[in-house]
Amino acid sequence: MKRIKIFMFILFLLLMPISLFSDKTVTINATLNQMDCPDKTFDQVKKLLLKKAKIKAIKKIYGEFIFSNTYISNDEVLENNVENVVGGIITVIGEPIFRNGKRFGEVVVSITAFANDAQIREYNKSLMHFKMSEVSKEKSNEKKRDFYGVWSGYVMSNINQVVKVKIYIKSSGQSKIIFPAFNCGGDLLVKSKDIEYVTFKMFLNYGFNQCLDKTKVILVKQNSNKIGFKEYDMNNEEIFKGILYRE
Repeated sequence: MKRIKIFMFILFLLLMPISLFSDKTVTINATLNQMDCPDKTFDQVKKLLLKKAKIKAIKKIYGEFIFSNTYISNDEVLENNVENVVGGIITVIGEPIFRNGKRFGEVVVSITAFANDAQIREYNKSLMHFKMSEVSKEKSNEKKRDFYGVWSGYVMSNINQVVKVKIYIKSSGQSKIIFPAFNCGGDLLVKSKDIEYVTFKMFLNYGFNQCLDKTKVILVKQNSNKIGFKEYDMNNEEIFKGILYRE
C-alpha cells in the first residue's frame, strides 16, 4: 500500500501542470528548409532547427537586449554594428515534435519551454551588469575620443626654434599649458569647440618675460592620441605649430 501511494504521488507530480513549477512557459514553432542546408544531413538539420526553436523560446521568455558597437583599428572606424544579446536558461518540456512543413523541403519543430522566477531574476541581474559595463565602456571611449587628458610634444616657432609644450585638459573645464624651456605657463579658456577642434585663449600665470600673454591656441584632432597644435599672437600671426601626443 505504501509503495502504491508513493507511485501515485510521483504520477501526480508528472501530470501536474508545468505552470505550477515555472513562472513563464511558452510553446514555440520553428521552421527550416532542408534546401537551405544542402551540405547537412537530416539529423544535422534537426539539430539546427531545435537550436533555432530554443533561441526563439529564450527571446520570448527573456526578451533581447540590442546595443550598438563601433569597431576601431589603428584609429580608423572599421564598422558599426547593431548586435542582439540573447541569453537565459530554459528547460524544454517533453520531446520536440518534428513534422513536415507546407512547402517542399520544410521541416517544422514544436517545443514547450519554461524558465522559473529565479532564472529570470538572475538573467535580469546579469543583463543590468552587462548594460552598465557597456555604458561605462562607451563613456571611456568617448573620453578617449575627446580632448580630455594630458598632451605633450615638440612645436616649432616662427623663427625655427623647437620647444616642448605640455597641455592638461580636464572635463571640468580647467585646462593649463606649460612651456618648460621658457619657464612659463598659464590657464587655457575655451572660446569655441567642436568634435574635431578646440580654440583656447591663454592667460599666463608666470613667465611673462619669456612668453606672450593672451594668445590664441588651437588644437585640431588628428586621431584619438594625436592632435595638431597652433598658437597665434594678438595680431593673429602664427607663433608656434606642431604635433602633441596623448600621454
